[in-house]
Amino acid sequence: MTVGGEHNRELARRYPNVEQLFWSTDVLPFIHERFWAYRDEKRMHPQWDADAHALFNTVMESGETLQLSWGRSTSSVSRRMLQGTFESAGPSSPCASRPCTSE
Repeated sequence: MTVGGEHNRELARRYPNVEQLFWSTDVLPFIHERFWAYRDEKRMHPQWDADAHALFNTVMESGETLQLSWGRSTSSVSRRMLQGTFESAGPSSPCASRPCTSE
């Protein structure tokens, strides 16, 4: 499985059995749905890093309906997720401090 901002034809050609998920249509809606559905259970989360706290706060501020936009109201966490960049992924992560790629 891969996660990205858009369909990668070369990846699909080289690895036809690898499912491609997308930030805007698969990952962020799933996260939003889970955070919203379990907001009472997830309200206490001191073990989360700053990005996870910001993402949770963004979901709580947006309410029940997920609205993805590139406007100023979109949090930097959401923008980074849509762009596939994670600064807090850790030094051993293939996506640490740079956009994830298919290779």
